[in-house]
Amino acid sequence: MNLNQSYNRETFIQIISNLSSDFKKDIRAFDYKSKVIENAYLIGKIESLDVQVIEIEISGNVKNRIKITSEAFKLLNILAAQSALVSFFSNNNTSGKWRFSLLTTDYKIIDGNVSKEQSNPRRYSYVLGLNSKLYTPKKFLINKGPISDIEDLKSRFSLAVVNQEFYAQLAELYTKLIGGNVSKGSNVIQYKGMLRINGKYSQNVEHQEFAIKLIGRLVFCWFLKEKKSSNGISLIPEVLLSSGFIRTENYYNQILEPLFFELLNTKISRRKGKYKDDKYSVIPYLNGGLFKPQSNDYYDTKNYGKKEELLPIYIPNQWFLEFYELLEQYNFTVDENTNNDIELSIDPEMLGRIFENLLAEINPETGESARKATGSFIPQEKLLNTWLTIVWLTI
Repeated sequence: MNLNQSYNRETFIQIISNLSSDFKKDIRAFDYKSKVIENAYLIGKIESLDVQVIEIEISGNVKNRIKITSEAFKLLNILAAQSALVSFFSNNNTSGKWRFSLLTTDYKIIDGNVSKEQSNPRRYSYVLGLNSKLYTPKKFLINKGPISDIEDLKSRFSLAVVNQEFYAQLAELYTKLIGGNVSKGSNVIQYKGMLRINGKYSQNVEHQEFAIKLIGRLVFCWFLKEKKSSNGISLIPEVLLSSGFIRTENYYNQILEPLFFELLNTKISRRKGKYKDDKYSVIPYLNGGLFKPQSNDYYDTKNYGKKEELLPIYIPNQWFLEFYELLEQYNFTVDENTNNDIELSIDPEMLGRIFENLLAEINPETGESARKATGSFIPQEKLLNTWLTIVWLTI
């Protein structure tokens, strides 16, 4: 079963069959077409769960998720079904990606009778196909084996579970960076710490705050890498931000500091030296404050070329390699989920959760809440303003 290929009905049926031995194949075309739906087929039904299985071919590229979701629920209405597993694909979609979705809805009761008016419709989707990240669908959907009941099925399409797993892995990398203990079942793993500030390794507040800010900036940049310019080019090139290109000595000082402070924090017209080169022009200027150097960044262009032991901030390349390998396991989307259309990917709201949750782990000796500390973190409204700049950015 190859999940990294363009849509194939047999692969879809194989996924369903692996999830339930009670699947009964019964292929019939829907007499339904619209501006959104090119063709639709009832593929069969999982009898014990009362879950319909449907295939939907979308007209053109699969882009307008809201319209697609609305049309799909019309098919559920035709079947008077509450739940369905649905494949969404387009033969004109050059990306080769398709969505494997769970649709659920209720029907309103009017004057004691079940009406055809739907309530609380929800669509939860995994992105499969060419070059898709398969860690999430394999771990949370496929590898758990046959579905036991409808609640088990719903749990496998839970964004909260995916976010929790992602954050737990990210939090462990945070602890690796500053040092500390991580509990895994009955075992406790002790990390010495990898971040050195002004020659010192420590778990003090300065190291914690720097680590949180760094992680927030990196995840933000990862979303930028997922965002494409009008020419289809990533706003941050792969060669600057990926596990396969951590080759320079002192990656943080030679690659990330210039990316943060000389590029993202500087208007294109004011960039200096090699950063005026056209190959950097796709990298946007963001004025939200997230990439403005602060006192505890110890940023000084004179640090370039210094020996490792003289650098005010030093982080071994190995930590970045592990961090990027984590991010590369997950599908990131620059589109925020709506109430009734939820993609099981890491979306922009995760940025706020990362800052909020990691901040909660800081416990200054003074007892002062880290959330109220001034001068160390980007306020949420600035973070949101920076993100809005990305969302509406046109190059």
